[in-house]
Amino acid sequence: MKKQLIIAVVAAFALAQMPALATPDLMDKFEQAQKKQAAMKSRYDEAANSRDISVLRQFVRDYPKSKFTPEIQKRINEIELWETACRTNTVQAYNSYKSTSQFKWYSADADSRINGLVRAQEKKKWDAVAAKNSIAAYEQYLAENPGTAYRKDALQAIDAIKAAQAWKLISNSQDIAELRDFVSTYPTSAYADKARTNIVALEAMQLVRNNELSKAYSKFASIVVKGIPSFAQNDYKKTVEYHDFSALDDNSSSASLENFLKKYPYSQYKSKISNYQAINAARNFGSYASDYDYNRALSLASDTYTRNRVQYYIDSNKAMQKERRRQYKAYKRRENGGWLNMGFEFLDFAADVNNIGDNFYYAGGFHIRFGNFNDRVNFSLGVKCGYNQASESVFMPLQAQLKVKICPTGPSRLFLFGGFDYMAIRDDYCMSDMAWRAGIVFSWKHLDWSFYYRKEFGEGSSCFSDYDGPASNNYFGSFVGTSMTYYFSLHRN
Repeated sequence: MKKQLIIAVVAAFALAQMPALATPDLMDKFEQAQKKQAAMKSRYDEAANSRDISVLRQFVRDYPKSKFTPEIQKRINEIELWETACRTNTVQAYNSYKSTSQFKWYSADADSRINGLVRAQEKKKWDAVAAKNSIAAYEQYLAENPGTAYRKDALQAIDAIKAAQAWKLISNSQDIAELRDFVSTYPTSAYADKARTNIVALEAMQLVRNNELSKAYSKFASIVVKGIPSFAQNDYKKTVEYHDFSALDDNSSSASLENFLKKYPYSQYKSKISNYQAINAARNFGSYASDYDYNRALSLASDTYTRNRVQYYIDSNKAMQKERRRQYKAYKRRENGGWLNMGFEFLDFAADVNNIGDNFYYAGGFHIRFGNFNDRVNFSLGVKCGYNQASESVFMPLQAQLKVKICPTGPSRLFLFGGFDYMAIRDDYCMSDMAWRAGIVFSWKHLDWSFYYRKEFGEGSSCFSDYDGPASNNYFGSFVGTSMTYYFSLHRN
C-alpha cells in the first residue's frame, strides 16, 4: 500500500508540471497501467494462497513476464514434485520429495505414506511367516527383523504352538499336578482355561469320593457354564442328584417329592424320599381320612422310626375325627333341642272304647324329656292333672314314657312309644290305680303329637262293672286318645 501511495504522489506531481494540452492522454495511460497492476496483484494473491496447480499455471500463462511468475513457478514445481512421488509411491520417491522440496508442503503426508509402505512391507513379510506357522519360521523372522512390530505376535505364536504340542500330550490326563504345571507354563494359551476346568472337575471328583457331595456340587457349579468334562459327568450327576435331594424334607410338597422320583427313578435316596412322602401324607390327613389313607401312608414308610411317626399321626387323626364327630353330634343335639327338654302338655284327650260318650277324660301337665326329636331314643317323666267325665272328678297321673325313632317323615320324626301311668290322685270308683299306654308320635323340635291306646290295670274301678260281666267287681277301661306337648330346651352350652 505504501508503494502504491508513493507512485500516486509522484505521478500527481509529474502531471502538475506538464503542459495543459498533454495532461488527458497521460492520465488515461497512467490509470490503465494502475488497473493492470491491481488486477495482477489480486491474481497473485489468489495464486499465492492456493495449492490448486491449475490456478497457478493459469497465472503463469496470463503473466509470463511478471515479477511474481518465478515464485509461482516454484509453487508449481512443488506440487508437480509431490504428484510425481505419489505416482511412484515408493519410500525412495517420498524421501526424494522431502530432500528436494522447497516449501515442504507435503512432508507430513510423505512421512505418513512412508510409514504406511514400511508397515505394508512388514505385514507382507509377517503374513508369509504366519502362513508357515512354525517355530522355526517365527524364530528366523525375529532374527532377521529384530525391530519388527510383530515381535510380540511372533513370541505369542511360538508359545501357542508349544502349548498346543504340550496339551496334545496331556489333554486326557487326570493328574492335577501335571495340569497345574501346564497352566503355570502357558497361562495365556487357548488351552489354559480347559486345563483349569479339568483341574476343578478332578478336585470335585475327589470330594465325591470323600462323600463331600455338597462341596463337590459347588465345585462343579463353578465350571458348568464352561462345560463339565466327559470323564467327570457321572460324578457331576451324583452331586446334582444330591443337591436336589438336599432341597427336600418331610415338609416338602407331595408334588416336589413325586417330581424328584420321576427325575431319579433309581435314586439311592428313594427310601428316604418315600419316608418323606409317608410323613407328608400323614401330616396332611384330613378330617375325613380313612383306613385307605392310613394304610397308604404306612406303606410308604421304609423304616420303623418313620412308621412310628406315621402311626402317631394316624392315632392323632383318629382322635381328632372322634372328637369332631362328638362335637358335631353335640352341635346337632343343641340344634335339635339339646338332651334335656321341658314339655308343656296342653292337650290330652281320650275316650273309653267300650263306653264312648260315657267315659272320657282330658288333661294337661308337664314333662321332662331326656333326648330330642332327632335322637334314636327318648325317655320322659311327667305329671299332669286331668278331669274324668264319668266320675266328674280330678285325677293326677305320674307318667314314664319311652320313645324309639322309626323313620323321618319330612320335617318331623315318627316314633313308637310305650308308657306307664300311676294315678297319684284318682276317684277309686271310676279309675284304676295304674295303666299302660302305647302308640305313635309325630315329633318336631318343639312339638310332639301322639296317638295312643291306653289300658288300665291294677286295682280297678266298679263304675262300669255291670258292663263287664256278672261276676266282676273291677272295671279296667281301654282308651284311645291323642295328646300334644310343646317342649322348651333346657340345654346350656
